[in-house]
Amino acid sequence: MRLWDIGTGECLKTLDGHNNSIHSAAFSPVGEIFASAGFDGKVRLYEIDTGECLQILQGHTGWARAIAFSQNGEILASGSVDRTIRLWDVHTGECLQILQGHTDWIRSVAFSSSSEIVVSGSVDGTVRLWDISTGECLKILQGHTSRINSVAFSSNGKSLLLAVGTAQLDFGILRLVSASRY
Repeated sequence: MRLWDIGTGECLKTLDGHNNSIHSAAFSPVGEIFASAGFDGKVRLYEIDTGECLQILQGHTGWARAIAFSQNGEILASGSVDRTIRLWDVHTGECLQILQGHTDWIRSVAFSSSSEIVVSGSVDGTVRLWDISTGECLKILQGHTSRINSVAFSSNGKSLLLAVGTAQLDFGILRLVSASRY
């Protein structure tokens, strides 16, 4: 994995660690940490300035497909083909919650602006909203006829954007869902 300076096109760092393909990457909103999720089922946290691997988050039984940081950078969510979302303490590497309920693998995760809710989109065609403090599934959004490729909260946390697509088609459908009750 490489970090690039987009102004100069220079490769700033090469980060080693995953023994296979990387499926997701994210910068902490705080800006000090970079995370990657890979086919090896591991999530790695790196210090941006030095490239040092700070944590290896292990626990998924299948490859890690999606990652997202909470707004304060304290918690990382990871979604996997093992059909779970794990919430990790970024500083200690401790798994805080394992969110279960999807019947197929997770393709996308995102935090609300308050970081109290994480949303997950799955190949099972559902979107789930989770309370991160209790692990409770607050709401299941159903009715999609294909996998959920991407989920994103608006910056004010009042809307949820879903990208929906099928394996056979090369286009997606965007749906805007009100999230004001969450």
